[in-house]
Amino acid sequence: MRVLFFEPNHSGHHLAYFSRMLPGFLELPIDIALATTESAIESSEFEICLGNYLERLEIVKIETQMPRRSPLRNARWRIRELARATESWRADHVCVLYADGFWELAALETLLPGRALPERSTLEAWIYRGGFAYPDSNRFVDKFRKWLFRRLLKCGVFEKIHLDDELAIQYVNEISEVNTEVVLPANPVAILNRRKMSDAKAALGLPPDVPIVSLSGQIAKYKGAHLALKAIEVLTKTDGEVRLLLAGPHDDATKDLLSMPPFPSLVQTGRVVSKDEWLNTEEMFCIASASDLVIAPYFNHSGRSSIILWAAAAGRPVLAVDRGCIRHVVETQGLGRTCDVLNPNEFAKAIEEMLARPWSEIDAHRVRDYAKQHSIENYQRLSAALVRKRCEEREHETR
Repeated sequence: MRVLFFEPNHSGHHLAYFSRMLPGFLELPIDIALATTESAIESSEFEICLGNYLERLEIVKIETQMPRRSPLRNARWRIRELARATESWRADHVCVLYADGFWELAALETLLPGRALPERSTLEAWIYRGGFAYPDSNRFVDKFRKWLFRRLLKCGVFEKIHLDDELAIQYVNEISEVNTEVVLPANPVAILNRRKMSDAKAALGLPPDVPIVSLSGQIAKYKGAHLALKAIEVLTKTDGEVRLLLAGPHDDATKDLLSMPPFPSLVQTGRVVSKDEWLNTEEMFCIASASDLVIAPYFNHSGRSSIILWAAAAGRPVLAVDRGCIRHVVETQGLGRTCDVLNPNEFAKAIEEMLARPWSEIDAHRVRDYAKQHSIENYQRLSAALVRKRCEEREHETR
């Protein structure tokens, strides 16, 4: 069987998640290709994430440039390039690693004659942004997307969808006519041996005796990096110790903000620690382990947050946004607490209260037990389940 992974993006989680799921497919009797762009191939993430797998992985290069300004043009481009890559490599099975942003167009296509998406191949998709399906999402655009999603599931455009959002899964369970398998995937984090906080702080060059509040991964405005900085600015007026660690690639907006008063002085004095670089799994785990508190101020986020799962894997508490799937997971799983991160004073007060709140070994073991369902090994098993099933069916047919 020929299995094609379609992933034209490389930043953030994109290639990292692919590299974490890939070993689950390598053990199967299949040929594997990755369809991606020249810029992805030339990126540092490509070598870091996939360097160990290139002997087993064929690369199907996407020659045209991805449009960025128009969501509709981007969706059309991705459907067109997906079809081209599938046809040129003669793929039997296609894994669309990020179907967000174009599944809507794929659903609309079911109303028109013909189909741009390949029909000879089995299509499997991963969708991460399920905010349109939340109970309080009542805008016209949300209602329209709910209708499109029901259409997508009814028509079976994808044989299987991995929907990375507990609240959106609840919505799917209420739909009566579904011809697509929809599952809640793991969100891959490394469950490593626990580290003493003092050892983790020492490894990162952080002082052992001051509270560390961390935001890690992609440090960007859409993940609330500016809100974290505003909260630490408030805390500098009332608390002389708390330090904010921003660990991971910084977007331009964050870099600009760090260059504006009062943040240069806060960086110079160590109140804000900026670690602007790509992080591997061991570094992500170490940062969570070194944190007295992990924050997830994703003020306009749809779907889960892997950061709260890294915190749970390290046995550390979280403070997160009080809305959406993140709030649902934090509150139902007892991972910490939530607050209005858009209010700097309330956010700062919540940080102080969380740092003063007891966090026992019982709490640490409890959240680590929850995180284990999101282990990389479980992620690999669940991700490869449909391809594994198809391989077993083919083997049975040839006997």
